[in-house]
This record gives sequence, C-alpha cells and structure tokens, in this order.
Amino acid sequence: MASWEEELQAKLRQDEPQAPQDGPSAAVALLLRWRDGPEGLLIHRIEREGDPWSGQIALPGGMRDPRDRSPVETARRETLEEVTLDVEGSFLFLGRLPRVRPVNVSQLTVFPYVFSLRKEASPRPGVEVQEAFWASLPALRSSRTTRTVQAGGRELRVPAYLVDGRVVWGLTHRILTNLFDLGLGFL
Repeated sequence: MASWEEELQAKLRQDEPQAPQDGPSAAVALLLRWRDGPEGLLIHRIEREGDPWSGQIALPGGMRDPRDRSPVETARRETLEEVTLDVEGSFLFLGRLPRVRPVNVSQLTVFPYVFSLRKEASPRPGVEVQEAFWASLPALRSSRTTRTVQAGGRELRVPAYLVDGRVVWGLTHRILTNLFDLGLGFL
C-alpha cells in the first residue's frame, strides 16, 4: 500500500453501517488513483426527467437495491452499472466518509466509500452517464468558489469546485469537502 493510501485509510471510518430502516439509502464510490498526484473519478450524469441530480457532476453511485446486503455493496453495484468498473477486481477498499443527506431529498441517507485503483481500469459510461473523467484532487480543492446553478426551476448561489469548466456542487461538493477536511498531507 502506498503511503498516501495508508494516510487516507487511517483517517477514514472502517465500520460498515447498516442501511437505515426508516428511509431510503444510497451509496457512492469515490474512486482514487495516483497520476502525478491524487485524482478522483467523476461522472457527468445524463439529463433525465425525474432525476433530482439530472445533468450534474457526481460520483458513481445510486439507490440501494433490496438485494444489496450492505451500503458498500450498493456502491460496488452502482459503480459497475454507471462506469463499468468492477471495484472488487480493480480497487482497494480504504474506508468511508461520514454519511450525508442531500438537501433536495432530505429523507435519503447517502454512504460515501473510498477506493484506490490497484490495477489499470478504464471507465466507460453506462446508460445514466454522459461522461466519466479523472480530476486532480489538489486542483479541485484549490478551485473552491461559489457559482449560480439552476435547480428545481430556480437559480441558487452555491459553494462549488470547478474542473475543466464544469461545476461540482451540492452533494458531491459536500462529500469532496469532507475528504479535503481530513487534513491529508498529500492534498
């Protein structure tokens, strides 16, 4: 294990929580690799009516299926569906970040899991994804700003990160901020 992975693993939660019984849950995967520094895989979701995150920059993930035995299994299944990457075969599980609740779907609990690339793997967008791309984490962190976005037919001024002209905001912004707030030396 590389020293940056050890540092990150030491700061992440290692417990495996159960999905809440009082409401819906989802899980996302923060997939990391090292290429001249740490990078994370982001997706651009397709525009789809009824999707509260339609068209946004996000992390691979989605809603828990009743057949998923745990939230981490949801993250693994959704990653395979959305970017055709087998987390079991290509990534090392490092731990999880604190669970979060989206502002626009407040009854939903989202579990963010962190994985590190162990062998070369190329993401390919699934049917819900326009594009999958790697983004430099230090560049994202230093791009912290505010932007005006359209959401629910309204304009909102939100905290954001920028990557190649794309705006990362909302739930994905909060998850990345939780990662950056760990005080990691390699960021």
